[in-house]
Amino acid sequence: MSGTGTIIRLFTVPGCGKCRALKASIEARGWTCQEVNVAGSFGALREMVRLSGAREVPVAVVGDAVVVGPDVAALDRLLEKRT
Repeated sequence: MSGTGTIIRLFTVPGCGKCRALKASIEARGWTCQEVNVAGSFGALREMVRLSGAREVPVAVVGDAVVVGPDVAALDRLLEKRT
């Protein structure tokens, strides 16, 4: 499945291997990814925690659904439901 037209907001920090791997998987599937660096912005960090309840990255947000961690299978299932 690719090209859903859905934008995935991906909260990351520089140097995070799991973040890079998840972003690469998202892009390899043809999905659109908007990366948000929480290390450089307290506002972005606060938003990530508000949306996910998590203080770890990566966090992927699709609409009102949240996936914490590098769980590509969960994103697959989530985006499958949206098409």
